[in-house]
Amino acid sequence: NLALYGYEQSVERRLSDGLDKLLPNEADVIIIAGMGGELTRDILDRGLDKIGNAVLILEPHSHVWDVRMWLENHDFEIVQEDMCREDDKYYPAIKAVHVKNGNLSRLTLPELYFGPVLLKMRHPVLEEYLQIEYRKKQYMLEQISKSNTLEAETKRNEVREVFDTICNATFTRQEEAAKLSAVCDSMVVVGGR
Repeated sequence: NLALYGYEQSVERRLSDGLDKLLPNEADVIIIAGMGGELTRDILDRGLDKIGNAVLILEPHSHVWDVRMWLENHDFEIVQEDMCREDDKYYPAIKAVHVKNGNLSRLTLPELYFGPVLLKMRHPVLEEYLQIEYRKKQYMLEQISKSNTLEAETKRNEVREVFDTICNATFTRQEEAAKLSAVCDSMVVVGGR
């Protein structure tokens, strides 16, 4: 692809385990995409001394909350997010910048799970994802409730935490609509099932 677009001479390619072959402060932008969130987090951890002030573009396929928590714990602010769906899989993308003074507000649980920017902009793909996740968690709770083991209770609490987070995001949206309806003459709410 580099040759196809005429970039073969202006791009240096390196085979590297994570950021190992990168020099400290060498990159202006670091893109880590196409792998799970735990591996993304581990690459960032191992390469922390290489990142410097580089802008991070991250696209973890799973455990996105791990990546957002890592960013928060290392003074990176999430400044932009996007989300797409392909073949019934959802892919969030995160752009984060380092904040030198460490003056970041802590992410709420819904923001860790679903993204502060995605929630604020009410991203349509996120809303679709939330509806699907809500139904999945509802079904999981129904199935888990049939068992009375300690393991089932632990799993029920884990699922309940995510379930409550999804409900909290919905509740927040409904609360904002109620406030808005109090200051306008008429309001139309359009939604799915």
